[in-house]
Amino acid sequence: MSEPDSLPPSPNFRRVWLWLGGGIAAAVALYAGFWFATAIILKDQAEKWIARLTADGKAVTHDEIRVSGFPAKVDLIFPDWQVVSPVTDGGWTWRTNALSVWTRPWTPLAFTVDVAGQHQILGVWTPPGVAAEVAIGSGELSPVLTANGRLRAIALSLEDAHLSVPEAPLATLAAGDLVIAPRTGDDEARSGWHIAINVKNLGFPALDDPFGRDLRTVHVVADLVGAVAPGPLIDSLAEWRDSGGTLELREFLLAWPPLTMMGNGTITLDENLQPIGAATVKFQGFFETVDGLAAAGDLRSSSASMARVVLGLIARAPEDGGSPELSVSVTAQDGQLYIGPLSLMDLPPVDWVAVQGIALP
Repeated sequence: MSEPDSLPPSPNFRRVWLWLGGGIAAAVALYAGFWFATAIILKDQAEKWIARLTADGKAVTHDEIRVSGFPAKVDLIFPDWQVVSPVTDGGWTWRTNALSVWTRPWTPLAFTVDVAGQHQILGVWTPPGVAAEVAIGSGELSPVLTANGRLRAIALSLEDAHLSVPEAPLATLAAGDLVIAPRTGDDEARSGWHIAINVKNLGFPALDDPFGRDLRTVHVVADLVGAVAPGPLIDSLAEWRDSGGTLELREFLLAWPPLTMMGNGTITLDENLQPIGAATVKFQGFFETVDGLAAAGDLRSSSASMARVVLGLIARAPEDGGSPELSVSVTAQDGQLYIGPLSLMDLPPVDWVAVQGIALP
């Protein structure tokens, strides 16, 4: 007598599958609920951000918000995004076709603004009515807000960015990162912000010599010491200066052929809000730089000749070969740039009238 080809599943086996299926369904329902809760939290954060902008006098407009991204992320899309500041705040405008704000369901209190795409900015660097066009291949802005929507810290990362005005490219950027976070410590008098900047291949298509058109590397680690109060930029800077505010450059590196420079120093503002400061800097390519500045008319011929002699006397060849290196103090004061005791060139004054309408948040 032959046995049957198959046996019916046992009741216990069916129960296992029912329990497994029920568990999966419950997990999916729980995650979906968690996702929608995250969407609510993110929308609340975005609305606080917009409310903060509105409270500061800025007009924010956009089309109906779209929610997408399930299941990997929560993505809020603000179509036809536009921010217009009041005249007292510079009268600038920022608009883009769509602004995306997203987060992960497991990090609902941390969100990222996707800034990739095309942006138009009026009234900041350009004459009235002329828009600066910013095209960003990849970019993320990660702000940290206080409970009332004020900006507490920020991280920005960009790749393949282009800045232009109509029919005129101004700058290109291969990659760049910026981090601004509160300084830590118990001394309130030395409160402020920690700043880190890294830039790769910043190009200036319209730039003439003495420098090349590509600034290859910028690396800055600095502390902005002293509280900077919100309000009109000029008033905020004056108050910061009067309270002993300084920008402490912990380390910096600039590679802009033919010049390479690295070091550390301190910068503040004088009574006219002009930068003054001192730094210890190591240079390479300084002879070529002096020649280029003289050829471009940015450096007096007498100063250039004196610089070649003095710098040549104190320059040292590296042990491993290469271009001569110069380690020297650099000072900026009274509208002059000094290398050691030598007055090298006039410093162009900062035109604060051009930015007097800008206010700090």
